[in-house]
Amino acid sequence: MRRRQLRKQWRKASNEEKEGLKPLWEEAKKTLASLRRAERIRKRRRRKEKERSSFFKNPFKHARRLLEDKRSGKLDITQSELENHIREQYSDPARSTPLGSPGYVPLPAPPSFLFDAALPKLSEVAEVVRKARAASAPGPNGIPYKLYKYCPGVLKHLWKLLRVAWKNQVIPSEWQRAVTVLIPKEANSTTISQFRSIALLNIEGKIFFSILAKRLTNYLTSNGYIDTSCQKAGVPGFPGCVEHSAVIWEQIQKAKRERGDPHVVWLDLANA
Repeated sequence: MRRRQLRKQWRKASNEEKEGLKPLWEEAKKTLASLRRAERIRKRRRRKEKERSSFFKNPFKHARRLLEDKRSGKLDITQSELENHIREQYSDPARSTPLGSPGYVPLPAPPSFLFDAALPKLSEVAEVVRKARAASAPGPNGIPYKLYKYCPGVLKHLWKLLRVAWKNQVIPSEWQRAVTVLIPKEANSTTISQFRSIALLNIEGKIFFSILAKRLTNYLTSNGYIDTSCQKAGVPGFPGCVEHSAVIWEQIQKAKRERGDPHVVWLDLANA
C-alpha cells in the first residue's frame, strides 16, 4: 500500500519533490525485497516439511512419485489378439513333465529340522494380516485386507476355514482364479508390449499361501539349503537390494579414488 502511494506521489511530484521522495522509495524497495525473501524462505520451508512428511509417511510411494516416469495410455487390440498373447506368454505344453535333476547339482544333506505341517495357528494368520498393506487391491470377490484387519471375529472364522483347507489338502477353486489388470509402462501406451500385467488374487488364498511360504522359508534356511551370502531375494530379513546398492556405490567411489573406469551391467530379463 505504501509503495503504491509513493508511486502516485512520484508521478505528481515536481523534480524538486522527487529528490525528497527518493530516500522513501529506496526504503520501500528494501522493505519489499526483505518481505519477498522472507516469503520465499517460508514457502521453501513449508515445501521441505511437506516433502519430509510425505517421505516418512510412505517412503516407497514418495520415491515412486519422484523417480517414476509418467504412465498413461489405453490398450488398442482385439480380444482375440489379447487371448493369443496370454496363451503364448503363460501356457506351457510341458507343464506336467517332471524336470528331473540336471546331474551337476549336488544332493542336499538330510534335513535336521522337519517341515512344519501342523495346522495353521491363529497367530500366524493374524501376523500375515497385520503385515499386509491395507490398500492392497482385492481379488475377484472384492474382499479387502481391511475386513480382516478390523474385524477379529471374521478373522477367527477365516482361520477355521484355512485349517479345513489345510487338513483336507484341497485348494478352493476361488483361490485359483485371478483378475488380470494391465498397467501402462510408459506415456501414451497402446500396444500389449507397453503394458505389464498384475494378477489380483482373493485375499483368503494369499493369506493361506503366505503361511505356507513362511514355513517353507524357515525349513530351507534352518536346514542350510539356502546360502544367504549370495541368495537374498525372497528371503525375509536379508536386504539384498540395499547390499547390492552399497557394493555398487563402493565400486564407484573406488574408481574415483583410483581414477579408474567402472563398468556396470544391468540385466533385465524379459518376462522374468
